[in-house]
Amino acid sequence: VRQLRLPHPENPAADHVTISAGYTTCHPQEGQDPHSLIDGADQALYRAKSAGRNCTAGDHSTAAV
Repeated sequence: VRQLRLPHPENPAADHVTISAGYTTCHPQEGQDPHSLIDGADQALYRAKSAGRNCTAGDHSTAAV
């Protein structure tokens, strides 16, 4: 995406389209709620955005989902 340099004049981080991504990993266990995995990735996404955008952030959780 960065190499395409697609114009995005309203973007506060850059004048072109950028991508921020959040990810998490876990060791799933039967009966656990999968929403905690989604919540972890969402929190990581907001950390990536807070770090200046156009980057990734992750959480390598050992918590079960």
